[in-house]
Amino acid sequence: MVGNYSDDVIMADNDRAVKVLTRAIRTGIGKFSLNLARCNYSQLRESILDRFHQENSSFDLEELTLSPQATRLFEEIETVLRHREKTPSALIILGLEQVESLETLFSNFNQVRTQFQNSFQFPLLLWVTDEVLVSLRQNAPDFVSGGKSFSFHWTTTELSDFLHKAADELFRAVLQNGAIGFLPYTSINSTKLADYRRRYQEIASAWQELERRQIELEQKLRASYIFAQGGDCYDRSLKPQPIEMRVELVKQAIEKYQESLVICQTIAEKTAEGTLDYCLSLCHHRLALLESSKAREHWQEEEKYLSNACQIFDNKDAEIAAKLRNELGGVLQNLEKWPELSQLAADSIALDSQLQNPLPLAQDYSFQAKIALEKAKETKEKQEEILEARKAASLALQALKRLKRSPEIQRWHTARYLLLLAQAKKHLEKWQLAIKTLKRALQTIEDARDKLAAHDHYEPALHIEILEELQEVFFHQRQYEEAFQKKQEILLVKGQNGLLAFVGASSLRPPVSPTGGEEIPDRAIDASGRQQDVEEIIRRLSPRNQKKLTIVLGPSGVGKTSMLEAGLVPQLRQEIFEGLKIMPLFLRLSKTRDWREEIQQELEKERKLFNIHALVHAESENTGINAAVDRDVEENSCKLIICYNDGLTNFPKKIS
Repeated sequence: MVGNYSDDVIMADNDRAVKVLTRAIRTGIGKFSLNLARCNYSQLRESILDRFHQENSSFDLEELTLSPQATRLFEEIETVLRHREKTPSALIILGLEQVESLETLFSNFNQVRTQFQNSFQFPLLLWVTDEVLVSLRQNAPDFVSGGKSFSFHWTTTELSDFLHKAADELFRAVLQNGAIGFLPYTSINSTKLADYRRRYQEIASAWQELERRQIELEQKLRASYIFAQGGDCYDRSLKPQPIEMRVELVKQAIEKYQESLVICQTIAEKTAEGTLDYCLSLCHHRLALLESSKAREHWQEEEKYLSNACQIFDNKDAEIAAKLRNELGGVLQNLEKWPELSQLAADSIALDSQLQNPLPLAQDYSFQAKIALEKAKETKEKQEEILEARKAASLALQALKRLKRSPEIQRWHTARYLLLLAQAKKHLEKWQLAIKTLKRALQTIEDARDKLAAHDHYEPALHIEILEELQEVFFHQRQYEEAFQKKQEILLVKGQNGLLAFVGASSLRPPVSPTGGEEIPDRAIDASGRQQDVEEIIRRLSPRNQKKLTIVLGPSGVGKTSMLEAGLVPQLRQEIFEGLKIMPLFLRLSKTRDWREEIQQELEKERKLFNIHALVHAESENTGINAAVDRDVEENSCKLIICYNDGLTNFPKKIS
């Protein structure tokens, strides 16, 4: 859209686009066609969709909203059709902007384009944002080339109103939700903020559109736009990737937050200023985890920004100020500023008791327990301090029981206070009670992790601390096997969360999907940065590259087996090459075992996963098994890829 940007002209353009889209869908009924509705704003899309449904109420329109984990659009559509008695007049695809791996989705989309045209005799309408459209054109150029495109825009007045409203909502939501449960190591995206990334993108799109229309905007809106850019950087830093890339993204977020903060200080927007101080504290807390050698430096910055935020909200919102004081207490604890923490806890207990805030009050008692444990280390007469710590930890657990919401948050904090209680029991040399309490804390944190690990976001520090305490207690009690097991678990948690390259002592195995028996790629592959290697191997294996042999080389222990077994093999099962599903075989060959038995065993395993009824039976001659493999794979519309680990000299030369 170029030229006249008056509200009347834009509304007329939208009306015209709806009519042309309606005509395209109606004339396309009974045959396949691809239609793209381009719109950057969910609210506008909903309005246009409501109108589209009203004008086409006599037609059987079906909607499919994709999940963030979607990778195969063809199969998603097939699932919808299986639950219908008749073919729809048209199918509307929504949710593409929320899909986590658009590149994979559209690459698969492009590879099975002929199957779309042959299988679906109805128009397909994809709602896309500018960002989604770019990815679609890059990864499915053959498919999208024949599609029709329809654009919908907000008027200048609507864009300006949206930016004002979104700016206020964004600053408020970050504070209320970011501090809602005072999760340790929480982020602004960790609890009820699944829509943040979409909101960042919408704010950016609205700002850029108004700039193209040469509309001058006020400073507050500029601050919110830069703030949204910072939030987007922070959000992307939470995704599995090498640590150095995470660090770089967090530092980019800090730059944007600081730029926005300067504007807010200039125009005296105190609420926004306090929010930005809080976000900057979160960034430095994140960097303290990612750059452990600079942790103290980042904690000091975190203390500075949290102190500023507390001062601002002390006079504005007592409840938010209480939560921020608790976060400040956590930083003072990290910095071992015990006198300051003691004063903060004493002041906060009175305020939080008055406000009837069970979660901050529980935190206050936990600080007192920690202070008492530290004092016990410095005195010979430690019995009194240890009993005080045990009492404070018990009070924290009692306060937490009054929390009436967010059970996963309750579990998280329960684990923290059980850890303090166990530490007190350890100092009293009640070893078995300490072990029992630590095991309870470990089970509690693992339950909480399952609830809080949506979108692969989970901070491991508390989990690791509990495991380390258990390892220490087991070792002290000469339970060396249990101590070694906890050490392995520590390495596993660190490896899965990007704090180690790989587990080291043993190779990774792919986890099983919670929705079924299919193995899925291990999170540690993403966290360690090996995902790019997995994708490069898949690229080499794809038909367009025609690489018949790929060799992975590296020193012993570097992670070759983990990458293949826990990364490549489960991901290959999710790929489609030229319309064929992939049947990967992972073989461990040795001189003491017949390689044909190994292949037979792996083929039987794949038969169960692919629901195939007939597969190869081992034959005495190499040529026989070759022919059987080729026949059964072809009959079941699969493509066979063999991945094997070690034993290169034992691999049969006649298998291709």
